[in-house]
Amino acid sequence: MNPVLVAVFCTLHLSAPSQDPSALLQSLRSLDRQLVQLEGELATLKSQEGKLQEQIASLDVALSETGLKQVRVRADLKKRVRALNNMPGGARMIALGQANSLKDYLELSRMLRWVANHDQKLKSQHQKEANKTQLLKNKRQSSLNILSEISADIKSRRENLGLQRRSRIETTQTLLGNASHLELLSGAHRQAYQRLENTFRKLKPATGLSRIFSQNKRSLPWPLIAPVEVGYGTVRELAYGTRLTNFGLLLKPASGTPVQSVFDGTVVYADWLDGYGQLTIVDHGRGYHSLYGHLATIEVEVGEIIKTGSTLGTAGGTGSWTGTRLYFEIRSQGQAQDPVLWLRR
Repeated sequence: MNPVLVAVFCTLHLSAPSQDPSALLQSLRSLDRQLVQLEGELATLKSQEGKLQEQIASLDVALSETGLKQVRVRADLKKRVRALNNMPGGARMIALGQANSLKDYLELSRMLRWVANHDQKLKSQHQKEANKTQLLKNKRQSSLNILSEISADIKSRRENLGLQRRSRIETTQTLLGNASHLELLSGAHRQAYQRLENTFRKLKPATGLSRIFSQNKRSLPWPLIAPVEVGYGTVRELAYGTRLTNFGLLLKPASGTPVQSVFDGTVVYADWLDGYGQLTIVDHGRGYHSLYGHLATIEVEVGEIIKTGSTLGTAGGTGSWTGTRLYFEIRSQGQAQDPVLWLRR
């Protein structure tokens, strides 16, 4: 990491923490999120590094095999060149001229053509192996360059992670070291537990869901728990005066979060759809459908019968303009409905 950036970072994050307990608690929460993000980014980079190292090792093996082939072909070519050099001038013409009959002439001619073709094949094979070797060398060098960049990025992020962890320890110690702060922490813990209860209530359907979709308003579980970035019916202003009406909910989850079906049904679509990326549509019967867009992975197939809470895939950013999102929609007879009217509060 650049020494100047390190100094600035230390000044911003490692100076004496504010004694305002609310500010300290907020700082601690922010640090926790940053640590999770940095650790996730570091894990991704380390995975990329491992794959590149395997790729380079594989390229080294391929280069070794190609090199051996090239050596063998080169040796064969040298033998042919020596044999041709040792032949008296015009040997082929002499051989043809000494043919005793048309049959001998044709046989000699056929043999000489075979020899010429064989020589040409040896030459072509040598060139092919030489080109393949050069291609592998270029690919290996490119992989080494990328690996070097990733390794440097990993080192920088590890340094950043260390600084963040140190800042978190200092902030935690400041909070726990003052008796007047403990009451605030206790209240924050109670609030956190209430949020946990609310989350479980949203993810679990209300007791005794009706088997008929239309009779389950405000009772269905959420497809996942995440902030609602754009609500139903919201008109968004895009660039250059473009307006876009949202016909579902646009949620902002963490990448890889499992996405669950909000009700029993049959998968009727599980594929890419331009504008929505990887999309799954579930038919709940009697004209009701739920839609789940921008999925990173799809874990169901068309025709599969699923239950409430079944995992459909994971949240991602496919087809999204703004990163990891889940587009969720409920339709009745093909008409979009406000999903909030159906989901459990």
